[in-house]
Amino acid sequence: MDLDIRGFCPGKSKKAQLAAFIIIGILVLAMAGAILYLVTSAKKTEAELIVEKGMEVSLDETKIREYITACIQKEGRGLVDKIGLQGGTLNLDQFRYYFNMKYNYHCYAQDGFVCVNRLVTRNSMAQELNAALKNSLKKCVNFENFRKQGYDVKEQDMDVKTIVGVDDVDFEVIYPITISKDNNEVILKDFSEKVDSRLGLMYDLAVKIVYHHSMGGEFDEDRWMLEHGQISISKHKPYPDIIYSLSIRDAATKKEESFNFAIKGRYSIYEIGQPTKTLVSKGYCRTKDNNCYVNVDQGDCAKSLGEWSNAPFQDAQCRGMGTMPEPECKGDECKNCGKRENGESWCEYEGIVSPGFSLVGSRHYKGSCINGKIYYTECRDYREEICLENTDIDVPKAVCRPNRWQDCAEQGNEEDCMDNSARDCWWSGWLELNRQGKCLPYIPPGFAHWQQNGQEVCAMANEQYDCGYYTCGKSWVDSSAIYCYNMGDCGNYRNTEDEITKQGFFNFDSTPSDYVYLTDDQLKTEMKPKLKMEAAYAPVLDGKEYENPHGTINELINNEVRYFDEVSNWRFEDFRTNYLLTGKIYIHVLQTALCMPWQAPYKGDDCKECGSLNRPCTEYKCRSLGQTCTYEEVNGIGFCYDYSEKDDIPPKIFFDGVVFGDVKIERDVFGKTVGYKFSKPLEPNTIVVFSINATEPVKCKVTSLPQPEFDQIPLPAPGTFQDYYTFVDIVPKAPDFRIGLMKSLGVNNFLELGTFETYDDKFKKIIYDARKFVKEFKGGMNKEFAEQNIQRLENMWNDDIAPNIKKAFENLGDTLRDVAVQTEQGNKLVFFKCIDKAGNENTEDLFIKYRIGKDESAPVLMAALPVNNTNISSFGNLSLYTNEPANCRFAGSDMPYDSMPLKTETECTLPLMIGAFKLYECTPRDINASSDIRTNIYVRCKDNPLKVERYIFNLTKGDALIHLFPENAMTIDLRENDRIINLTMEFEQYFTFPKVKDIMVNADEYEMIIQSIRDDIDCGFSETPGLSVSQMVPMACEKGGLEGTYQCRHKVNVQNNMLFEIACRGRFQEEKRNTAKESAVLSYLNLP
Repeated sequence: MDLDIRGFCPGKSKKAQLAAFIIIGILVLAMAGAILYLVTSAKKTEAELIVEKGMEVSLDETKIREYITACIQKEGRGLVDKIGLQGGTLNLDQFRYYFNMKYNYHCYAQDGFVCVNRLVTRNSMAQELNAALKNSLKKCVNFENFRKQGYDVKEQDMDVKTIVGVDDVDFEVIYPITISKDNNEVILKDFSEKVDSRLGLMYDLAVKIVYHHSMGGEFDEDRWMLEHGQISISKHKPYPDIIYSLSIRDAATKKEESFNFAIKGRYSIYEIGQPTKTLVSKGYCRTKDNNCYVNVDQGDCAKSLGEWSNAPFQDAQCRGMGTMPEPECKGDECKNCGKRENGESWCEYEGIVSPGFSLVGSRHYKGSCINGKIYYTECRDYREEICLENTDIDVPKAVCRPNRWQDCAEQGNEEDCMDNSARDCWWSGWLELNRQGKCLPYIPPGFAHWQQNGQEVCAMANEQYDCGYYTCGKSWVDSSAIYCYNMGDCGNYRNTEDEITKQGFFNFDSTPSDYVYLTDDQLKTEMKPKLKMEAAYAPVLDGKEYENPHGTINELINNEVRYFDEVSNWRFEDFRTNYLLTGKIYIHVLQTALCMPWQAPYKGDDCKECGSLNRPCTEYKCRSLGQTCTYEEVNGIGFCYDYSEKDDIPPKIFFDGVVFGDVKIERDVFGKTVGYKFSKPLEPNTIVVFSINATEPVKCKVTSLPQPEFDQIPLPAPGTFQDYYTFVDIVPKAPDFRIGLMKSLGVNNFLELGTFETYDDKFKKIIYDARKFVKEFKGGMNKEFAEQNIQRLENMWNDDIAPNIKKAFENLGDTLRDVAVQTEQGNKLVFFKCIDKAGNENTEDLFIKYRIGKDESAPVLMAALPVNNTNISSFGNLSLYTNEPANCRFAGSDMPYDSMPLKTETECTLPLMIGAFKLYECTPRDINASSDIRTNIYVRCKDNPLKVERYIFNLTKGDALIHLFPENAMTIDLRENDRIINLTMEFEQYFTFPKVKDIMVNADEYEMIIQSIRDDIDCGFSETPGLSVSQMVPMACEKGGLEGTYQCRHKVNVQNNMLFEIACRGRFQEEKRNTAKESAVLSYLNLP
């Protein structure tokens, strides 16, 4: 079947367009009907002419029999043609529409089973033909004219018996009729007629095809046509089904018979991340005509007069009723197709298909040349199947076969990755993500990306990197972006119309280089996949293939939150410390790359490009062309249209409400922007929920600055469009918010918010001073390396940072200063930016403003593990979670905080994001249940805890004197003679959460020293990690050997594998501490 169906945009409204499509569908059907009428009426059969003439009223037995036989032939012919077109049934109730034709499902998908056979048998076809022919004959054979002329006509019940042979259909009709007049009588009873039809032959082949698919194979229609001929096989794959149209053309009459049927498939696109399903068969059935069926219930088999077995039958028992025909042509008598040889098949692709690259919306196709005719078959959509060629044989061969990409990301070495007997993957050793390389899908799969389908696969490309520099570098950023779209329809990438979108990838470091998205020459590269054509083995999946070693997206975000908490506490003294003590400065920066499902372009200008000759329009292709492209099917023909054509109206957003006690909302104005403000200040750590409505489905982001373009807001966009959004905000402390906003603007105070030139001059001065420092430095320094780093910093400024700052000042210069004024006054503003599917952004900004009040509330205990009011027979650890950084204590009875046992004190400083809420996890504490039935624990907390630095070490006895741990973790100075271990922090505020650092020593006793330039710290030593500093053994602190330094010491007796922790904190509390006046009570049952 040659298809040339493209997307249309005939109307202005969705309803009008859909109506137009329906009209088109009706016109197509009408035209098809008209053509069919012209063809069939051009030359009528003898039976049709006899019936058309009518039955002569007489007692001529020959003429009466001739007429009734003609009715059987005419009506039988029509019924046989219809039952073939409808795949073995006259009563279609389960079918697939495809290009105006109904294809009868011969089997259907059912959970836990292979394709369940519906048992369309010869007998079932015969029974339907019996009933239908009986009804038709009653209308065709009419004796009213006889009765009107005085004849006595007596008719008895009619019985029809149909035999579906291989080359014909035999109708035997028992129809007792007695006609008499004037003592003359004619008696008729038995009639029979054969209808020349290859229905049975095509049916036998259909059964073989379904049997082959049900046994887990892919029927090779090309090979069958070459070896047998006569029957043409047209095969198509409208997702998720497979349809077949078998046809035979009579060379003499030019009449074509067809048998159309379908195999219902599973929507496997929604099974990503699930374990491999073990499919079983209900059993096997064999009918008397030697046809076999898979997955048939024993009772259904018996009803079809078949033989049932729980094991497959032998091939010799399943040959069907007749012998399949010989080849239609042999050798040189077969016709070629232009440059294509008879029997040749080939692959066609939509865009680049080199390893790791496939355009979103693309599909693979197979073409075949069979005796002068070209057949096209689509491989399964979403690139669930791939097309592969073997051109090293005399007649090139191509196949569509499953894409075995599912467990690529799980392979940790090149050998397993490249084992193409087991999977279809490739090893990318050049991606700068880790030293071992990455295993990626050879042909990246497609996803239903408009539904966020495939997000677990995309998330496998989430990366988190602890850089030993201010940036992880362009190479890492670019590699993470490529890794993302190599996984499938993920990240920032192109569709089949060469449209790039950049809403699926987000890197906290910087933006990827342009080359990442391929050049025009690369897109035109013709590179055939080099994979095995056979896929006898498919990986068995356990559902754990997509567990990212970096953690879930929530864990990655939690790490970033913790890192930014660290950054917010960086001070000048931290840098000065490690420079004075080590002569070097190390800055560890945590960078995160988030990979999400690809998003289609806004608007729908390319919707009309869906579908072309032999490449039908599908939902996947349509939805990949634009956010507003809508897919509809009319009688199995796919149409793609832009439902928002000429939509240039921006969405409007409205404030819906806020969930917060009795606070009133008032209208407010910021510049020209209308918004709302709270009637009274909000205390820090208050949870505020904003809700907004939109006039149409939109995606929204929040920002502290108004008017930037949607895509320039450095946050991932929500995955779906919706007309209602809820945002959660946690009120910060005024100083923290002020400092955070200044850091995001790159200034030390808001007075520096002048012009772009102010920033540019400031940065150039930093570069100048850095180069001057390197040039004049007299100590040991790799000056070439230092210059390279300075140049990288300068390039980053010129290429990435400066252009964005300049644009921001051009658009927002005055606004930035107005926001600064509001911030200095203790206000926080939250602006909403939204975009609709057509790419229109809201032009009327909306904001919420609230004043940040004083912190006068104590921390709130938000959660505990074990969960409150649960039954626990004995206790282990008690973990608490607060709404802000805190110290907490607990006791068995209610008492003030300071009266509670010091040993129960815990530090709640580890930030943790639970959805949109930020909690602080406390270090666990051991606790035992009481002997009573119920144990009550009273908890009180105090905010603004002193910041604590923690380092965990493992001392191991050995002959050597070495240290075994990652670079840049700590500077370990092992002095064998003095037996001193100098634990000097290269940088106190770097992002490395408690990891055990291993040290091997060769003596029993060492003195631990930690150095700092701060003289206001207390340090503690403990062999039990997690204790507060006050619970640890105090270290002796004194002035160090270098001017301005401070040392804390502690002697230890080394035991083999001795685990210990050193923790340090400041001595003086700068902020007021709020303490809970009432205890939170945790109550547990102590039942066995």
